[in-house]
Amino acid sequence: MRLKNLNISFEKVIGTDEQIELLYSHLKNRNFGISHKLLPLYQDHITFVKNHPYRYWAFVLENNFPVGTVYLQTNNSIGLNLQQPTRHLVSEALRHIRNNFEPEKEITSIIPSYFYLNVACANEELNKILLELDAIPLQMSYKV
Repeated sequence: MRLKNLNISFEKVIGTDEQIELLYSHLKNRNFGISHKLLPLYQDHITFVKNHPYRYWAFVLENNFPVGTVYLQTNNSIGLNLQQPTRHLVSEALRHIRNNFEPEKEITSIIPSYFYLNVACANEELNKILLELDAIPLQMSYKV
């Protein structure tokens, strides 16, 4: 069982060699994915990290140990990739985004006026935690 009073902090991804290696390690060990199923080649990963399309991207640190990542895109979507999601970690990651960023201006049918998360259906633990935190389910997406 993990302690609740853990120190949660965030380290912005700036593309150092150490960060690139750590991100690749996390990517290899990820249990759930939406955007891809196959691990990219390391060189492609380096290019992606150095040119990332995110508005903000950071490691989630628990007692200075990286336990996942959080990112914010320009369409107000939040990506949350935690090795072992807990209510405390999820809550702190979302609080970090809400406290440091405002949603981008709404563009009807393109960008909503609020932050939202896409979560893999199979990621039952994260889905459960988000419901406990009063997140409102909006839709189910299907790959066809």
